[in-house]
Amino acid sequence: MVPGERVLRMIVAVASDGMEFAGWLRHCKGVRKLDWPVDFAWQAEWNGQALTMVANGAGPRLAAAGLAAARERETVSAVMSIGWCGALDPALQLNDVFVALGVRTEAGDRAALAPRKMPAARRGVLWSGDRFIRTAAEKADLRQRGADAVEMEAGGLRFAGSFYAVRVVSDLATEDFALDFNRYRDADGRFQKARIALAGIRHPGDLLRMARRGREAAEALGDFLAQCEL
Repeated sequence: MVPGERVLRMIVAVASDGMEFAGWLRHCKGVRKLDWPVDFAWQAEWNGQALTMVANGAGPRLAAAGLAAARERETVSAVMSIGWCGALDPALQLNDVFVALGVRTEAGDRAALAPRKMPAARRGVLWSGDRFIRTAAEKADLRQRGADAVEMEAGGLRFAGSFYAVRVVSDLATEDFALDFNRYRDADGRFQKARIALAGIRHPGDLLRMARRGREAAEALGDFLAQCEL
């Protein structure tokens, strides 16, 4: 190693959709696209740390495949699950950043770390499953199981080293979606955007709400992560 050269840790952040990284990318340096067999893969420097961002679709299996693609090509020192989440705790508001202290799945619980340096954020238990939770009644049921927020990828990210789950609230505990997005997934679990757009003709409010909130939430998450260090 050259004297004075910095040693960069390789952190892999996994989301379901590349849009979830949009706000974070604005705060990174040396951003470049990677030619990997996943939906989205970019590499950058984030606060002096080497970062790979991977998005490969919704659900634990696709998240696991995205992480596997990174581990085949890099020596990974830490894994982060990032992106949107739904509130289960009624106190959580839109664009609140949620840092998981644990991830709960049907198979059991696992611990998660908080960044050693970060702005104020909500903390709690993150439920991770393989379904989009669309009704307030479903959210209330998961709340009764001790979870504070819900998403679909963190449970698939098996890693023996440092693991983080940092999410941002894009829908509230009291809200319903008329459109059942779970009906429009392919055999691998990816949401089929063309079919969702067609189905959304009958429920345009759901799609407009998700698009607007998704952009705002991604920006809030990016602004938060810009101030974090692991």
